[in-house]
Amino acid sequence: MQSYEKMVDSYQNISMGCRTMTSRLMDHLDKIYIVKMLEAVRKALGSEKIHFQGLSYGTIIGPQYGYYYPDANLSMVLDGNLEHYEDGTS
Repeated sequence: MQSYEKMVDSYQNISMGCRTMTSRLMDHLDKIYIVKMLEAVRKALGSEKIHFQGLSYGTIIGPQYGYYYPDANLSMVLDGNLEHYEDGTS
């Protein structure tokens, strides 16, 4: 358990460092914001539907995109899945 707590502390320090360096940008880097930007790109390109391939963190984005925009999704491949738990991926 001690090594887990050290890892959590380390990630929290990294997160705080990123927030300090990027200021308000970090407020716009959650999965829902990314899904909305993906949809904006799809519309800007004039595509009716997309093929989505999600690798690693993309396995978090893909299902969210499918949930919010089910009619815009033609196919989806998810590979290299991350664990889908709220605290670790938001």
